[in-house]
Amino acid sequence: MGTGVKIACGHCGYEESFMLGVGMMYSSLEAVEDAISSGERKKVMAVLRHHAVQATDYYHALYVCDGCHGLYKRFYVKIEYDNNQTYETVFKCPRCDVILRDTNLTCEKEGADFPNLLLWPCPKCGKTNLRVDEFMLWD
Repeated sequence: MGTGVKIACGHCGYEESFMLGVGMMYSSLEAVEDAISSGERKKVMAVLRHHAVQATDYYHALYVCDGCHGLYKRFYVKIEYDNNQTYETVFKCPRCDVILRDTNLTCEKEGADFPNLLLWPCPKCGKTNLRVDEFMLWD
């Protein structure tokens, strides 16, 4: 089950909502291949089709840029295959080309607890005054 979260800055009024996690239609990675960014989709599908896959993990995750403080929802994929190989998506900021850091605000299980205060700067004003609220469950 997925969770919708709202992130807001108490200083400047910045506010944005993100849908995180997965829903019922996410029964397999192949079923949601359209959620994978076009640049990564070919790589992911090649691993799934041509290798012995042991495990997969995938969900909509929230990332932060340590350069410009931008927040971005991206579809995370991790595939363990051929006994000791791992494929994992890595994302870069579209504004400043810095590798994005996962905020770990994902809903991998129903009732996930989210912190009230976030420890990274606001994308708009740069102050560390962000709050997160769960506003809905989605499926």
